[in-house]
Amino acid sequence: FICQNAVNWVKSTDIVSNNVSKNKLSNPVIHDFGALLYIYNDVVRAEPTQNKRVEELKYLFNTTMTRHRDYFMKNTAITSSYDFVKKIIDYTF
Repeated sequence: FICQNAVNWVKSTDIVSNNVSKNKLSNPVIHDFGALLYIYNDVVRAEPTQNKRVEELKYLFNTTMTRHRDYFMKNTAITSSYDFVKKIIDYTF
């Protein structure tokens, strides 16, 4: 039930088309990560805790993962998945 809510939530964001959402969410890792973000946003109510984890998550995606982006630029599976998850993070937080 929670996972279906998470999927519906991602699809409702309009950050990407429904076809792209469906395709990306068919990957279990991306699906579970999206569900984790949905649940985290719903469960963690302590604002300082949530802000700290969001800061760390954004650092991971904006700095750490882009440090050697040239290694992955030719792999569209990796770059499109990264873009999809980053859009979800940016939309959510």
